[in-house]
Amino acid sequence: MMLFSTKTPLTQLPNLLLFLGLCLLPLGLQASPTPDPQEDIFISIHFTSIPLPRALDEISKKSGLSITYNDADLNKNTRVTFGQDHVSVADALRQVLKGTGLGYRDFKGIIVIYKLPPPPRAEAKGTVQGILSDGQSGEPLIGASVRVLGTSLGGSTDVNGHYEIKDVTPGIYQLAVSYIGYETSVLRDVHVQAGQVTQIDHKLSTSKTELQSIEIIGNGVLSGNVVETNESAMVSSIRQSPIIITGISAQQINRSIDQDAGEVARRLPGVSVLNNFVNIRGMHERYNLTILNDMIAPSSETDRRAFSYDLLPSNMIDKMTVYRSPAPDLLADWAGGVIKVETKNTAIARQFEVNLSGWVRDQSTGKDYYTYDGGGSDWLGKDDGTRALPEGFPAIFQIPGTSPEQVNADGRTRKLMLISSEELAANAQWGKKLYSRWNLQRDKAPLDYRAGVNYYDSWMLGKMRLNNLTSINTTQTTQIINQNFYPSRYYDEKGELIDARSYEDTISRKSARWGLLQNLRLRINPNHSLELKGIFNQLGSDETYVRDGFNYVNDLDLGYSTKVFYTYRSRSILSAQLAGNHTLGKKHDHQLNWSGGYSVSKDELPGQRMLYLQGSNGEKDEKRSLLVGNQLGAFSIANSLYYSDSHEENFTGFLDYEKKFGKDISVKVGAFDEKKTRDIDGRLINISTDPDQLPRYLTTAEGERVDQFDAERVLNPDNFREGGNGLFIFDNNYLSGQYRFTGNIVAGYVAVNLPIISKRLSAYGGVRYERQDLEIMTPYILRLRADSTVVDRTASYWLPSINLKYNIREHVVVRAAFGQTINRPNYREMVPIAVNDPRLELLQSGNSQLVDARIDNYDLRVEWYASESEFISVGVFYKRIENAIEPYISTDGKNEQMFFSNTPQANVRGVELEIRQGLNFLPVRWARYFSTIANLALLDSKVEFADSLFPTQPGNFRDSRPKERQLEGTAKYVINAGLYFEHPEWGTKISLLYNVLGQRLVYAGTSTFPATYEMPRHVLDLTYRQKLTKQLEFRAGVQDILNQPRKLYRDYDRDEKYNPDRWTKLPYKDYTFQRYKPGSYWMLGINLTF
Repeated sequence: MMLFSTKTPLTQLPNLLLFLGLCLLPLGLQASPTPDPQEDIFISIHFTSIPLPRALDEISKKSGLSITYNDADLNKNTRVTFGQDHVSVADALRQVLKGTGLGYRDFKGIIVIYKLPPPPRAEAKGTVQGILSDGQSGEPLIGASVRVLGTSLGGSTDVNGHYEIKDVTPGIYQLAVSYIGYETSVLRDVHVQAGQVTQIDHKLSTSKTELQSIEIIGNGVLSGNVVETNESAMVSSIRQSPIIITGISAQQINRSIDQDAGEVARRLPGVSVLNNFVNIRGMHERYNLTILNDMIAPSSETDRRAFSYDLLPSNMIDKMTVYRSPAPDLLADWAGGVIKVETKNTAIARQFEVNLSGWVRDQSTGKDYYTYDGGGSDWLGKDDGTRALPEGFPAIFQIPGTSPEQVNADGRTRKLMLISSEELAANAQWGKKLYSRWNLQRDKAPLDYRAGVNYYDSWMLGKMRLNNLTSINTTQTTQIINQNFYPSRYYDEKGELIDARSYEDTISRKSARWGLLQNLRLRINPNHSLELKGIFNQLGSDETYVRDGFNYVNDLDLGYSTKVFYTYRSRSILSAQLAGNHTLGKKHDHQLNWSGGYSVSKDELPGQRMLYLQGSNGEKDEKRSLLVGNQLGAFSIANSLYYSDSHEENFTGFLDYEKKFGKDISVKVGAFDEKKTRDIDGRLINISTDPDQLPRYLTTAEGERVDQFDAERVLNPDNFREGGNGLFIFDNNYLSGQYRFTGNIVAGYVAVNLPIISKRLSAYGGVRYERQDLEIMTPYILRLRADSTVVDRTASYWLPSINLKYNIREHVVVRAAFGQTINRPNYREMVPIAVNDPRLELLQSGNSQLVDARIDNYDLRVEWYASESEFISVGVFYKRIENAIEPYISTDGKNEQMFFSNTPQANVRGVELEIRQGLNFLPVRWARYFSTIANLALLDSKVEFADSLFPTQPGNFRDSRPKERQLEGTAKYVINAGLYFEHPEWGTKISLLYNVLGQRLVYAGTSTFPATYEMPRHVLDLTYRQKLTKQLEFRAGVQDILNQPRKLYRDYDRDEKYNPDRWTKLPYKDYTFQRYKPGSYWMLGINLTF
């Protein structure tokens, strides 16, 4: 089996990276740090009333250790006296420096004398206390060390495992917790307030190595494993939050082999992922909002309101949080929920990580796949210009010889008498310069690989600390999908199946992704910090789509045909954010947070080529000829090149201010502003011929024929003839268009958090104001509509919300919430430009009359916390949606068209269960190594109509429909479950993960057109991680073990069940619409940490 293609650039990169990693491995296998030398070296020394510099020189000579200092730091007039035999260098230095305002530290065997900072001015301090215990037995740990990083403060635990650190200046800190024989932990986001006690309890996990300790290098920089958000921190966030949230931590992410944010999001309670888009509470992706590092994630699609989660690699994610209830300080454009994705943070640490893995996919790796000659930089995820329009190419609708007067009404043939010879020649010359790679090729699918590096560091800049995180990663994959696609089937009176449109598809997809994350955090002092977060991701996908089959509806009974779609898509996202956090006031009761951000996303389709070949007698293996001239309709994309360029820019800023009144009462106010522009340029260039003047081998009755492997014999630059008797090019007016979207959202809020009954019942609520100014312009008059479209409107809303939190007992919390949100249409949903999706054979256009949907959200939840990392919650929710935005499909018997319309009324309700629980309560010893995280959501949605009329196009209600049905895009249930095994002494971690999404309504039906449903698909993943040394970890796993097919069906009997044997009165039966298996995915990899 050939794993590396000779035609794929850098195929040996995985081997080189692996070799480099093995070369670097010895650097990480260093011995544990030795004790400071000044503690182990003893000297005998005596001097009386000598200058301090001379005393230090005497100690250096006696001990043989280098002692360095700044002359300006030492007072030359200070004289010291000291005398003792067999004293350690450390004790001698402490006595000599006592009362001088100087201190010392060891740095790699060199003793550094430095000036101690002046004592802080008197102000109110805080206290950090807690209990450290064994993570398995729960027994208290005696003598465990706790340090407040960035300060000299610290302590150790007593016989009860209790520690207490006093006189901590108010601010946000990290705690370093360590104990012999246990894994070192760094606890993030520890808030210390003046005059208050912060309780931080923690359970430590035993280490495989005999001894693990924190090494302090330089100014308090940690050298050791960086600990990101763990389950304890995640559960603590859920418990302390004033609103209803849930989430997933970096610890849980690391237990899986998920490769991108979409795969990670599947583990979130009530969340499912379909085609890289997130559904929350079973609702369509358009009803959900993604926030990336406190900024709205830019839309990654030109035709939908959604963020594609495959753009973000999983190793960049620190945590994901799902906000389920509205709040005044939360953006309001959602109905299902808000997912906040936070990338990894900086730390007071110095660490270098390398991740390498190789992947094998069933049905793909080592198998033949379809491809063609692409560009030289495809492996970078970006076209190098190979597929682009030639320089100087005529503007849209300006191609010579193709004016409306020169083209016949069919849109495919020309009036040659009205075209000058110069225009004929110019048309042919431009045709010759177009990208002309039409021949299908075969190659062997290589091994997939992924590689990444993370670099943490920290420096002191005077009295300020600068923390750094740099992350770079790449992914190179190849996937082959064999799909059955039947958009139109029926049974005749004899019960025989008639395939009006039926195809067998082979989809070959090569993907290249590169990601860069750069975070910098400047800690000015405990009360003030600045943070710069930057992220860039580039994703290139090269897809060759081969479709074989029959189309007796649209291809004029032309027999067996072949269609080939060559699609190279390049997407990129660049996001940068500067944020500040400031604690103000003598009592530290004022909090000011602000952020300014910029993001830009690009989505480019350079030279998508669509090749249509027809047969004559219905035989599969015969050679074919191109569909030409008057055989094609105006909306046909046969033998064409499509160019699409989408560019979106976002400028975002927010300001939050909070004033605390005592410990439990606070008032927050804030403002938000987002300015967004998006330009989309879509251009379809058809290649056609005059049927009466064809080259002989293009005819359908005689002459030599071609197939998809030698199509360039026809679509060849030489066949663009200046005399006009060959190929010619023209812009397709029906499927080309440009538009510009400009939007501005301004928001403000007021929120109050206050106790109602002592400390047990608290309320967090207020009101939010949002206004959107929207303008959409289409520069060209479209033949699809009578006139050009201009949308210019302003909509504003006052949105109240209230969240109640009642602590019935110490470990039991009851929450109730109500709030109003909105759901705005995507700009693409409002523009009546037709887009032909060749994969689904579907025309899609927008509706400029769409209005915003309004949602009333009700939530009730009970939470029980068994420990700091364990809890069980049960909740119910109800949503009432006014003017829900849904896609509709209509058909004229030949073509299917999808557009968008407002549904007057919809209701969604559900029950949710979430469990995070260790299994140590079972009466067996080995159960303490097991834990589970599981969640279940049972969902029900209903759409009601006042009449039974179905909109066949925006504003026209003609066909009939059911008066009641399920909301489009919703599912019946979502189940996620994970069983985890972790044996600290062995260094072994094993995870078994399960996910299933219930039956989902994809497209609603009418009396003549059936509804389309997606059937449940069970997914099972297995992961194994083994710690080999402190620096080296081995990983193995398999995704999608069951490899069940993804299956969509048409429900002709209208009972919402798949019954392929039940007849209807038409007569029809339910039938499979689309079916394929993605293939199981096997992985081997290593992680190196230095």
